[in-house]
Amino acid sequence: MNIMTFRKRITAQLPPLIKQPKIYTIRKHNRCHYSSEISYNPDTQTKPWNSERNLLESKQDTPALVYSLNDFEIIKCISKSKGGSVLMTSLNHRNYALKVIHKKLSKYALAEARILDKISSHLIVKYFGRFEDEENIYLVLEFINGCDFFHYMSKKRLKLPEIVNFAAQVLTAIELIHSKGIIYRDLKPENIMLPESGYIKLIDFGLSKEIGNERTNTVCGSPEYMAPEVIRKNSYSYAVDFWGLGILLFEMLCGHPPFQGENYQEICQNILMGSFEFTRSVDPVSKDLVRRLLNNEPSYRLGNLQGKATDVKKHKFFRDIIWDFF
Repeated sequence: MNIMTFRKRITAQLPPLIKQPKIYTIRKHNRCHYSSEISYNPDTQTKPWNSERNLLESKQDTPALVYSLNDFEIIKCISKSKGGSVLMTSLNHRNYALKVIHKKLSKYALAEARILDKISSHLIVKYFGRFEDEENIYLVLEFINGCDFFHYMSKKRLKLPEIVNFAAQVLTAIELIHSKGIIYRDLKPENIMLPESGYIKLIDFGLSKEIGNERTNTVCGSPEYMAPEVIRKNSYSYAVDFWGLGILLFEMLCGHPPFQGENYQEICQNILMGSFEFTRSVDPVSKDLVRRLLNNEPSYRLGNLQGKATDVKKHKFFRDIIWDFF
């Protein structure tokens, strides 16, 4: 595998009148590069939205404030994709991330807003409200001052105590998301931010879905992190997020994902084969947890058993973790 590793993000199913876009994330020189076909127009008249949660704070803590794009100072574009853009903005001397989603994808924008509104945790990006104009829907999110986990891992080799700590935080976030009847479906280093606080922040809930006690069958996610049941187009549930945790843990331990390939088909084939090798430095306890999380059969996968996330927490890998701390 050469320096450049493809990560092709397959979006969630789109309305039938919209051609499903292909969004590529290319790992190169420790940065993520995005292509874009969606733009925003600052001159477009925006439709105000009255925040139900009144969470867009001002110095006066004015309740029930109404906001539009013209209220925000646009500082820079953080990222772009065919699904939209994320802008760094400022309002009332505070920075916010403004997620811009084209109205053709309004169904998914509103679903993401609804999901974020249900989740409140210091381990998950904060959602403050939304508004819209003729072209786009805007989600007002917490601006996170830090780097993403992929960039962080590319600069240093992680030591085991650090890996255990990060994995425990991600597991805690996943457990909370699942407790709300939601599957995340897009766990990967690029979606984990590392603020100055030292706690991780999960971002980008565009592929998340409320399923409750049901199952779903949408083929979506980043190929290197997709569970085999997703690739097989079988119905699936919360187990896919524990598979993603296993992939993430392997990447933290070894410096690369367990299943790689030159293209999407090759990556999927390697995932279905289920064969992977650890680097020599990985200890037996870590290997055991990864193997249990990367069980190709969801019904036997750790995290998807009767004890759910608690079973993962009880593994020896986390023996030094005080869970109440998170």
